Amino acid sequence: MSLPPKVNKENFRLLDLSSDEESEDLQLEIIPSRKKKITRRERSRGPPKPSEPNIGAEVQCALRWAVRGTLLLWLLMLTWICAALYDQE
Repeated sequence: MSLPPKVNKENFRLLDLSSDEESEDLQLEIIPSRKKKITRRERSRGPPKPSEPNIGAEVQCALRWAVRGTLLLWLLMLTWICAALYDQE
């Protein structure tokens, strides 16, 4: 009788002992299951690697600055026009 590879050894031992005729006289021996080892990933101690530049973000930033500059120029032009018209009256 072949056993599947992932049979819990503790359960198998208990079942094996319970199937014996002399199981009344035997004291059941509980075998503690092994704890799973947890390994920690080591972080690199050096400086963080520079990430790849995000072209989309850079283009968006440039567009925002262009819009701000254009708005500032329009405001200056409108102020100059209003001042010139006010001086004529």
